[in-house]
Amino acid sequence: MVESKQKWKAWLYLAPAIVLLLVFTVWPIINTVRMAFLEGYSGLKVAGGESFAFGVGNFVKVIKYQKFLSCLKNTVLLCMLTVPISSLLALLVAVFLNSIKWLQKPLQKAPGVVQRLYSLLLIVLGWVIFALTDFGAIGNYFAALFGAHGGADAQTMYLLTTNISLLLVAALACTRWPAHAANDLLARLPRAAQTLLRCLFYAAVLLMCVAFLVGDSYNPFLYFRF
Repeated sequence: MVESKQKWKAWLYLAPAIVLLLVFTVWPIINTVRMAFLEGYSGLKVAGGESFAFGVGNFVKVIKYQKFLSCLKNTVLLCMLTVPISSLLALLVAVFLNSIKWLQKPLQKAPGVVQRLYSLLLIVLGWVIFALTDFGAIGNYFAALFGAHGGADAQTMYLLTTNISLLLVAALACTRWPAHAANDLLARLPRAAQTLLRCLFYAAVLLMCVAFLVGDSYNPFLYFRF
């Protein structure tokens, strides 16, 4: 009887994560496969009540595309090389930083934000390589990132002003102050109130992330340029 209750508790704790995975991972995959077999599918037409015939016309159109082989090659290379290269780079960076004896103690004593700066730089590098199409554009991007081309242009200022609230929240969240403040507040509340506040907080963070994702998405297909 006790083991049965423990199992139900375990499933109850896992339930939120399972629901999120089903809604945001499993269902989108199934829905994408379904849409692939609908001829001439359009989300706007679906909203208008139009239905679509089931078939393989979308696949035939893709195969007949003149750059299909190039796209296929890029996709295969991306899948086969991304994980090994990223793992190798991460290992090399870790070994390199660990070999610098005089840098180990300062890094260990440095704030968490400083400790993760090199990881952030590598993540930015990876996304820039993914987004741009040639090494010249990558070099220009990083040169502009460090101010080599003068001040920020109108597009950069627009992106900064529209995302400044998220950047400030993220910068504050990287410190220990929010966690300390939240723990002090929750310690004064009953357990039920603590659980409720945590659920509301996670829901608010999820909604904010979805809002920024939808607002900054120009194409729902991540690998569209390939």
